[in-house]
Amino acid sequence: MGKKASTILLTIALTLGICSAAFANGGIIAEFRLQYPASTLNSCQICHTSPPTFNPYGQAVFDSGINFATIESLDSDGDGFSNLTEINANPSTFPGDPGSFPVVTPPPPPAAGPGTPTLVSPSGAITTSTPAYTWNALSAATDYYLWVNDPTGVKIQQWYTAAAAGCGTGTGTCSVTPTTALSAGTCTWWVQAKNAGGTGPWSASMSCTLTAAGTPTAPGAATLKSPSGTITTSTPTYTWNAVSGSTWYYLWVNDPTGVRIQKWYTAAAVGCAAGTGTCSVAPTTALTSGAGKWWIQTWNSAGMGPWSTAMSFTVQAGQTSPPPADGLSVWVGKWFKITETNTGYDLTDSTMTKNKSSHVGYLKFWHWDSGNNVLQEDLYGYDADKKQWASEPLDLHYLAGSQLDFLCWFQLNDDTTDTYTGFTAHIQQTTDDGSVKTTFDTLGGYYVDGGNSVGGLTITGNEIPASSVPVPSNTILR
Repeated sequence: MGKKASTILLTIALTLGICSAAFANGGIIAEFRLQYPASTLNSCQICHTSPPTFNPYGQAVFDSGINFATIESLDSDGDGFSNLTEINANPSTFPGDPGSFPVVTPPPPPAAGPGTPTLVSPSGAITTSTPAYTWNALSAATDYYLWVNDPTGVKIQQWYTAAAAGCGTGTGTCSVTPTTALSAGTCTWWVQAKNAGGTGPWSASMSCTLTAAGTPTAPGAATLKSPSGTITTSTPTYTWNAVSGSTWYYLWVNDPTGVRIQKWYTAAAVGCAAGTGTCSVAPTTALTSGAGKWWIQTWNSAGMGPWSTAMSFTVQAGQTSPPPADGLSVWVGKWFKITETNTGYDLTDSTMTKNKSSHVGYLKFWHWDSGNNVLQEDLYGYDADKKQWASEPLDLHYLAGSQLDFLCWFQLNDDTTDTYTGFTAHIQQTTDDGSVKTTFDTLGGYYVDGGNSVGGLTITGNEIPASSVPVPSNTILR
């Protein structure tokens, strides 16, 4: 063989070796996870029978130049399911393994019989392979059918009488503990009820994950903090509580134009690498005015965590004046003694009664949120009936003005109790005869309390030293 031919073969061999190594390491897995964040697949088995040997799907990925989308409609392993169908299955199955394919969920029967069971447990992470399956009893059910899938496919299909499940009276909870052991991984289960009148519909599915002792588990869901409600900036800071064990977070933001932001961040990049405290990030992508929503999804080496509950916000149309260069942080730590006066009407037995009441309280500014232009404070008041101090958080949104003389607004809409409160306030610091005076005055306010009372709201107050605040130190939140 000539030198030129030998050189060509060596080059091909090195190229294949490098590509195979790239497929076998975490880089391709990360690319796959970004393309299919909802998939449960997260191992070299996606593309390999055993590295560096490709399975049919891995070969197709390689041939496509790592363009996953172009091979989604193929059935690489010839098991009758397209690559995308297997990736999107719950749980996901391997598109390169003909012995791994989605289990077809039993179709629900026509609505009839005793009703639909509501599942209770197991749910989430479990450590036993023979868990107890528990659901709420149905008053008219005489029998229940338990169906359980695990990573191997259909694992349990069995009828139980209501008496055998411990709920023969049709009240309380039903529970059975089959001896069939589940395989490690994701499990999904359903229950169907029947009686002499027929068979009812399948329950909603419930998922669980069996892990061996010491095996890391996928992180839980994140709890969102802000932005929420009406905001006055198109580039807010997104803040959520850290999730223990999560090493990555995926931010998804919608605005009136559709999907606006989709981006992964490491826990370190959002300031919560220790898995405690809060995480925050301020993307530069500007949102369009109007209603929006955002979510966070967690991830670690064990897999994807669940999506957070959505949080809604509204970007206020138009732009308010930008805050001073140093923001309003100068107010952090200051106390005000205020008087809140409500003047309005109460509705009692279909009769409108005029009322007026005043309450004394204390405000403490504790944080300037520069990302959302919000001066955060806590309001403290003494409840004479309960003989204890109570507190309530308030967010003052900056409107316009200087650092020591500015306008702000507050609005709280609680749809669950039909309570609505709002006001515009003027906060200023003045100097008279060499003395400094700082005041808090509302320019207009309103309240609606549960539909039974409505009226105007005014708040006036002056700054006081912390030593004059009567609120007990163990009651002060921040």
